[in-house]
Amino acid sequence: MRILLVAVAFVAVSLTAFSQSYIFDKGSMSIAGGVGFSSMSSGGSSVTSLYLSPTAGFFVIRNLEVGASLSITSFSGSGASTSSTFIGPYARYYFTEGRPILAPFVGAGLGITSSGGASSTGITLTGGAAYVVAKNVTIDGALYFRSGDVSTIGLAVGVGVFIW
Repeated sequence: MRILLVAVAFVAVSLTAFSQSYIFDKGSMSIAGGVGFSSMSSGGSSVTSLYLSPTAGFFVIRNLEVGASLSITSFSGSGASTSSTFIGPYARYYFTEGRPILAPFVGAGLGITSSGGASSTGITLTGGAAYVVAKNVTIDGALYFRSGDVSTIGLAVGVGVFIW
């Protein structure tokens, strides 16, 4: 009887431990960071920006990640420089079946931008692909669009680590 209970407990724990078998499965968490570069024009002036963007997300269903992002951007051009902070929730959908090496994705986010004491609301739209380089690590490349007081289009590269 004792051996039977131990066997049932072992099977139950094993099924629970292995029920999440891939990084895009429900219940997985991600911690990622990206760096980006963009060039924009507004009112005839040209501005270049560099940004750093850490994120943390959770897969609510397979392939659908929701989370929070923080972007810190430094702008320079036309003889001046400034910085801004963008914070808010995001959602990202990965187009995967099975265990792909390359996972295309689209995403959207809503956030508040703060720069020079002023703040505004904006959206971010992204599209790109995540290249799975290890069991729980991806390298992401994306094209993004961010609206707000100033609209930005840029390229970003990042690294993601997944925990399940």
